[in-house]
Amino acid sequence: MTANGIIDGARAQAPLRERTQVVVIGSGAGGANVALRLVEQGIRVILLELGDQYRPEDFSQEPAAATTMLWREFGMRMASGDTHFPVPGANALGGSTVINAGICFRPPEHMVRLWHDEHGAAWATADRLNPVVDWVWETMAVRPVPEPFLGNHNLAARDAFAAMGWQYGVIDRNAPGCVGCGVCYFGCPSGGKRSVDKAQIPAAIELGLRVITRARCDRVLVDGGRATGVEGVLLDRSGRNRRTTFHIDADAIVASCGGIDTPILLQESGLANIDDGVGAQFHVHPGTGCVAILPDRETEIWRGVPQGIYSDQFVEDGYLFESSNLPASAFFTLGVRAGENPDKWMKLYRHIALAGGMIRDESPATVTRDALGKSSVKMHFTDRDLRKAVEAMRNVGRAYFAIGASAVLPSIAGVGLLRSPQELDRALARVRSAADLDLYGSHPQSTVPFHHDPKRAPLRPDFALHRYPNVFVADASVFPVALGVNPQITIMALGRIAGDYVAAAL
Repeated sequence: MTANGIIDGARAQAPLRERTQVVVIGSGAGGANVALRLVEQGIRVILLELGDQYRPEDFSQEPAAATTMLWREFGMRMASGDTHFPVPGANALGGSTVINAGICFRPPEHMVRLWHDEHGAAWATADRLNPVVDWVWETMAVRPVPEPFLGNHNLAARDAFAAMGWQYGVIDRNAPGCVGCGVCYFGCPSGGKRSVDKAQIPAAIELGLRVITRARCDRVLVDGGRATGVEGVLLDRSGRNRRTTFHIDADAIVASCGGIDTPILLQESGLANIDDGVGAQFHVHPGTGCVAILPDRETEIWRGVPQGIYSDQFVEDGYLFESSNLPASAFFTLGVRAGENPDKWMKLYRHIALAGGMIRDESPATVTRDALGKSSVKMHFTDRDLRKAVEAMRNVGRAYFAIGASAVLPSIAGVGLLRSPQELDRALARVRSAADLDLYGSHPQSTVPFHHDPKRAPLRPDFALHRYPNVFVADASVFPVALGVNPQITIMALGRIAGDYVAAAL
């Protein structure tokens, strides 16, 4: 049942009862780094993970099998409201670092200033934060994508951005052993990506961390205004059936379940609700873009890293461009929806490229649990966010036309191939609401934000709840507003800083 410091909850035969100093719930970018920082200081920690531990040979490259195995709610988690779009998350030791594209950005300087000046975070200074970010950067072996692994579809995006005179760069990734197979979202089959289950978690186990997998934490227990522990159930391999229960007594609790599951855990535990600001201002970086048909280029979009080029030309306008790949099954579905002949459509597959705008969203959105026990994410797009989405499609479409695209297919529901910038403009002019868009949400965040004033936010700048000083949060939930860049490096750095505050509280 126990191997290499990891208790396999799927094999548990009897109820589990433990006592420790700190329980960390969730093993992703935040939880793994909190746990490591704590055990570095000699603190006893148990790390709980809902999913399993996986090795490279365990991963399936068949999309349906991979999402069922690795993604939260079996790949079916959605945001709804005036639109509907998927919001992925991970079910695995290592959290979303196992299924993301490994994209790394440092915390934006203007965000760090906001955290310090307006939200009261004493740690949000260059002297305090930069060394931690540098440590994470080196620990994760972050480097720019080598050109041989970029792939022609990423190079096409680079040429398109350059043709428009935009700022652009090669994406930094935590994938020192990448071979460019392009299937990061289904788990890295080569083992070339340095996710936290390969870096921080093994290092923490060497220092005494105990990990329990297949552990679904249902409730944080409180008594007299302080948390006393957690309880939940251990699940079988399917993640559906209960094996037995667990109860862990602890001096402090750290919720690192992610921007959707952390607020739900706090709500279900009776620690806070929407009126307290927990789950009340969800953000997710919705994405829109254009598929481009490039008849004079053999892009072979399935080769090379999935995302290799970015442009921050329009960051001040609220969106960041990133190139991306597209599985054949998804491209086929786009053709069916656009009414294209399947045979002719699939012959275009080796000539396509894709780039999109990742929006720093400001729209009101909430997170709760529904009557069936699933997450309920409700989002209502503001006109401002809708304008960002439309402008992102217009700009990236024009960029592809500038390098010889014969047509583009924007993220607009029901629209087929558009063969000129003018046709693209006319299609975009008909967009009236988010319901007209095909969106994708990558980075759940901001659902338990920090602020020094308890009337403004549920979390203190030291990552403890205002109402419960020994309950901490360390994941993307803590961002006061949408970060605007891929957040994993920022989450990791804040996780280490949060670990220092948890240790001080003990």
